[in-house]
Amino acid sequence: MSTQLAGNGPRLHGVAAGAAGTVQGQDAENADRIGAVRARGIPPNGRNGTHNGDPGGDGPPADPQEFYDWWHSLSPAEKDRVYASYPDIGNHPGMPWDPSDPKDPNNFHLGKDHYNRLHLPELDQQTQADVDRMQHSLNELMAEPNADDGAIYALQSHLTAVKNRLHGYKAVAAELNSTDGPRRYLGQLDEFGHGAIAINNPDTATHNAILVLGTGQDLSAIGGADGKALRMYNAALQPIEVRG
Repeated sequence: MSTQLAGNGPRLHGVAAGAAGTVQGQDAENADRIGAVRARGIPPNGRNGTHNGDPGGDGPPADPQEFYDWWHSLSPAEKDRVYASYPDIGNHPGMPWDPSDPKDPNNFHLGKDHYNRLHLPELDQQTQADVDRMQHSLNELMAEPNADDGAIYALQSHLTAVKNRLHGYKAVAAELNSTDGPRRYLGQLDEFGHGAIAINNPDTATHNAILVLGTGQDLSAIGGADGKALRMYNAALQPIEVRG
């Protein structure tokens, strides 16, 4: 988890970090534009070739700049069709966090935050179904008179991991609904339990600082990571004492 802060002015400097965090933002002139971002995950699928908004095409461009240009050429309806075929499209390198699109009559800002928020309840439901299925299998296995202890242990371990991933998705949902400080943006989310939350829009920031949290932490600890990032964010707003 890693947490990255971004903003203008000399107050913020790069701070190494890394394994499951959040993001935040603000501007030195306007306390709205330092962005803090924490991100960890596996890039989504991307294929080179002829690209369009039709799911029957070759898929989104893999190159971040090519993807960015292609994404801005699509209509809102085409972007939604891409999402239908690539639910993890919000994670794609080159996807803007929260773009304002003049072609979007509803001004939905169809970027990372929008599509990852759509994907979050889907991942939650899918993972809950996995938990229920595995729990049923474990109950049946343990009811057998000569059950294999090794098989039981393996299934219990797997079930624990999947439950923890489910807790992570619920923790992300809670942070997105937080009223503590600036607005949160969901910049990354995948089926492996990786995620990134931003406080304010990192695309508007000009300086970055990264806080690396413990490497053993996972998405279920995102609340604590967000709290640490928010304290960094608030500290960056404090005036610097100059001693002569």
